[in-house]
Formats: sequence, structure tokens, C-alpha cells
Amino acid sequence: LAVALEVVGSPRLVFADEPTSGLDSQLAASVVKTLAKLAKGGAVVVFSIHQPSQRCFDLCDDLVVLAHGRTLYTGPAANAVTQLAPPPDVMTLPPAEAILEVAARDVSTPPPLVKAPRRFAMARAPAPSAPFYARALALAHRGVVTQLRRWPLIVAQFATCAVFASLIGMLYEGDGRPRIDQKGVENVNGYLFMLCTGTLFSSLFPPLQLFFRGLALARREAASGAYGLPLSVLAMQLADVVLQQALPCVFVSVTYRLIDPRHGLSSRLGAFLLVAQAVAFAGASLGYLIACLSPDSEFATVVAPLFVFPMILLGGLYANVGAIPVEARWINKVNPINYGFQAVSQAQWFSTVSEP
Repeated sequence: LAVALEVVGSPRLVFADEPTSGLDSQLAASVVKTLAKLAKGGAVVVFSIHQPSQRCFDLCDDLVVLAHGRTLYTGPAANAVTQLAPPPDVMTLPPAEAILEVAARDVSTPPPLVKAPRRFAMARAPAPSAPFYARALALAHRGVVTQLRRWPLIVAQFATCAVFASLIGMLYEGDGRPRIDQKGVENVNGYLFMLCTGTLFSSLFPPLQLFFRGLALARREAASGAYGLPLSVLAMQLADVVLQQALPCVFVSVTYRLIDPRHGLSSRLGAFLLVAQAVAFAGASLGYLIACLSPDSEFATVVAPLFVFPMILLGGLYANVGAIPVEARWINKVNPINYGFQAVSQAQWFSTVSEP
């Protein structure tokens, strides 16, 4: 199961430590066959194995034989028996068993090493002396590839956003189009506020998971001198920015067409999209701030509502600005929901004439 979970994303590099341990010969051969299929598809597969069957051995391209703390052989698997030169009584055995017999004996003078052919052009990280933009692009490219490997989650995010937008659109459908009365104004304002809060939520929580998922690797690379930690965090944001900005566009586009808050004036759609993008950027920034202040993703997920709910309560829909206590008014100075709600309200009601 562990092997299946790892290979489902078609990785380009696989390290497996004894993947056949505890399996019968049939299952062991099946696992090695799966790894061989990955290798034929262009992946680099390195795995350790004890007492392989002949079927497993025949699937290996290159071989490293270790015995008594020394390297007995490294090179193509097909040449291993010839290079090891086993005794005549061992030579009659199948190659896999012959190699095991040689490795099990006390070899006082190991045979000379045979250099394995360079079959793969290994990708190397840019040296620390490389330009900043080259290192940033390399990390961003890796982040995008990692994101695309999680395509089922991306599809689920877009599907959830589209369904949620459709529900909101059907709830308020037509409230801005046939008339502008008290009911229509209240419903459209509810939609405008939902646009801001939904955009903030959809952009706030993904960075909490993304940050901690890549933090361990970023720390290792920073310790090795390959990349600096700030550069790695910047690359995380660059790799995630397209997805986080695309979701608000889907939400606004669907709901705007259903609700038609400007009763036919589609030219204001651009203003709604710009506000949604700005709120999404602010939400993602807040998510990274909470992640930096938290020891792990679980803690960040728990404390995130403590930052968001005061912004929702003071965002301009549930409480009049004049009724907000003086001690709490500073929150609206850094409240993206408040700024976003004011902006879309201006875009919606500017030059609107009420009907009797």
C-alpha cells in the first residue's frame, strides 16, 4: 500500500528501502515490476533488497552489491556474475543466487570496482552563486510541478468553488435585476459581503497547509546552502499564486452572472474581479503570517478563526461603523473584508437610483 500511494503521482525520483520485505515471492515480483515500469517511464528508481528472486533480479538495470561493509560490485546487473568471478560450484547457480553466495563468503580481496555508466542526466539545483532570479525560478518551477501532481485536489477545489458559487447565485438570483427596493438592496449587500468573506476564507487556509508541507525541505536546503529560507518561502507563494487567484475569479464570474447586481451593466464585473483579487492576496498574506507564528499546521488551523471572525463581525454588514467600540476600531485599519466590502459597495451602488 505504501508503494502504491507513492507511485500514484508518477514521481521522477524514488528511493525505496527494502520494499519487498515481508512479502511472498509473487507480491515481491509484482512490486519490483511496478518499480521497473516507473524506471522505463523515465523515473530514477533506487531500492535495496535482500535475497531477490531471479525474476526480481532480471528486472534490475544497474546493481550495487554490498558485503561485510564493502562494495563488491557496481555496474550493469547483467555483468555482475562475470565481474565477481564466483567459484565453479557457484557459477552453475542462477545469477541472483550466485551473487548472494559470493557476497556471503569472506572475500579478503574484493574485485576492482567497475564504474557504472552515466545513464541519467541528473538535475542539479543552481549553485548559491547563481542569480537570484534563477534560483527563484527553479524553486517556483519545482513548486508548480508539485502542485500539478496534486491535480485531484485542484479539481476538487474548483468544483467546490463552482458549486458554492452556484448555490449563492441561486439564492440571490435576480435580486439586483428586476427592482432596487429594500429587499433587493439587503440581498445584494448580503451577496457583496459573502463575496469578500468567501474569498478571504478560500485564500487563507491553503497557505497554512502549503507552508508547513514545504517547510522541512526548505530548512534542509537552507542548512545545506542550496537556497535561503526566505527564497524558499517566496517560491512557495509564487507556485500557489495562480491557483489562489483563479478561485475568486470563478466565484465572482458565476455569481455575478446569476445575480446580475448591476442589472445588466456587465462593465462593473471588472471592478468586482479586482476587489476579489485584492482580498485574495490579503487572505493569503494573512495565512502565511499565521503559519509563521504557529509551531505546526494543526495549531495554525485552530487559531486562524481568532484572526478572521473579528474581521467578519466588524466588516461593515453586521455592525454599523459608528457602533463599533473605540477600542476595536483599529481592527478595520487592517481588515481586508472591510476594505473589500466598501469597494464592491461603491462599485455596486454608485450612481444607482432607487425605485419607489
